[in-house]
Amino acid sequence: MTGQPTIADIDWTSWLHRYDAQQEVYTPARERRFDLVIDLVETHVPPEASVLDIGAGPGSLAARLLARLPGARCVALDADPVMIELGRRSLGDVGGRLRWVRTDVLDEDWRAALGEEHVDAAVSSAALHWLPAADLVRVYREIAQLLSPGAVFVNADLLLFPAHLGAVQKAVGAITTGREAAARASGAEDWDEWWKALEAQGVLDDAFAERARSSLLSRRQRRIASAAFHEAALDEAGFREVAVVWQDLEERVLLAIR
Repeated sequence: MTGQPTIADIDWTSWLHRYDAQQEVYTPARERRFDLVIDLVETHVPPEASVLDIGAGPGSLAARLLARLPGARCVALDADPVMIELGRRSLGDVGGRLRWVRTDVLDEDWRAALGEEHVDAAVSSAALHWLPAADLVRVYREIAQLLSPGAVFVNADLLLFPAHLGAVQKAVGAITTGREAAARASGAEDWDEWWKALEAQGVLDDAFAERARSSLLSRRQRRIASAAFHEAALDEAGFREVAVVWQDLEERVLLAIR
């Protein structure tokens, strides 16, 4: 191949695999976490379930869920135009079972874009921790309204220890920093390197420009809510049982039963 690549020249599946690999720099147990999320959904949904993946990115969790639950269908929701484009091109629609929706849960009418009044389960991975606290409370209420009694929401995310546990945070931070440093020392591509490499391909310029105009990049600078805040917000939203069911340092899987 010579000159500037085109959309058709790109191996999108390879880029999705590279995305997954760089995510493991920060979450070494990512596949175990995905497995558990799907296990929890599987125990609560009918065979032909509808599942909403909030902040789906390029569809890493959605793809695994649909592979494990052959009768299910999934709506993959994300605000990032680059992620949506990568997901569509690498995964397609999985035989009509995967539908991509670009919308932002920070918009109060985000549910109108779904095309679904109710879903059998909702999931999220490494997404909702970026939301400001007030918006998080609202979004949890709106997720609850999409679910029937007995349905589940499973959130696999970075959920912090509270601020008053300073020594705990310091110890956990040192371990996390060491893990990431070891991964980079082994030659692993990190978040920034992956993004720069994809943008350098020059085939998603419009999507990258739209991403730069959005609020997505500034969200990485916001203070992240604690695990206790997430649990309290879900309880307030109307979920009758809320618990952390898996944890590796501050990476947790939070199960909320409607």
